[in-house]
Amino acid sequence: MPVKALLAPVFALMRLQQGGTTSEQDMVVQQGGASLTNVAMMCCPEEGNGVASSSSPTQQFLAPYSTAEAKIPYAAELRRWNNLNCSGPEYEVLNQDKMNECVRKIIPAPGSIRVQYESPTLYSSFHFQHNLFCGGQDKTKIGDFAVGECTPDTLLQSSQKREWVDKKEDLNAKKMIKNDEKSAVKTS
Repeated sequence: MPVKALLAPVFALMRLQQGGTTSEQDMVVQQGGASLTNVAMMCCPEEGNGVASSSSPTQQFLAPYSTAEAKIPYAAELRRWNNLNCSGPEYEVLNQDKMNECVRKIIPAPGSIRVQYESPTLYSSFHFQHNLFCGGQDKTKIGDFAVGECTPDTLLQSSQKREWVDKKEDLNAKKMIKNDEKSAVKTS
């Protein structure tokens, strides 16, 4: 069966999701000379050209879940507590990994890193050697990172846990607020 015939229902569903308008997808389905590259670029942006938008209707349809149902967090923070059970309002933010963001690195060699949401308890990080746009097939998985699991360190009497952050928060602003609260408690 030709590719255009296989993808016709996908494009039809996308048109309905977009309000029933016709677009490039119609031309690919109707024309006999559609190449696999053109179809892949419109159908699956990650595979076609390395540029993908998590808000594109195509990606929402092809994802194993609907992005409308599962809200992707803004970032994951690695937090450290001065106790062994990751509890209490007093913690230090060690780092913040923003989801679906491409970070370019020039030194020691050109490359990019993309952090990708996988599930409510997991995210992954990928390295793209000699590629500054987080695209293409030449990628290496840096690792999977568990969210919500407390890791105690009995030697240092501390614990660490990654937690989701749903809204954009400035780490410096958060630290300043924390310091202001401490000084207010001391003065009263």
